[in-house]
Amino acid sequence: MRVEEQALEQVSVGARVALDVMDARGDLLLGAGSVISERALQQLARRGVTALPVMVEETLTAAQRAALAAQLQMQFSSVRGQPLMEELLQLIQRYRGLSS
Repeated sequence: MRVEEQALEQVSVGARVALDVMDARGDLLLGAGSVISERALQQLARRGVTALPVMVEETLTAAQRAALAAQLQMQFSSVRGQPLMEELLQLIQRYRGLSS
């Protein structure tokens, strides 16, 4: 998953908000993780919201997955054997769908 800023008119019903959405006064309009409904889109437009940070599913090719796995291995190569860093690497790999 990645966060993508989308113009309000491009946001699909059912999309998930990635970050809290505030109005100009700082009032919370939608909390992070909220699922967008048609009603929410209409209310946001009335409140002057023009774009939303939404979660977007990433689809990686096998080559992209292999490149990402290799990049992570290289980035963590200097901390091999450190239990917390090994755990972090495993969490990242699982999050990115690189391991089970």
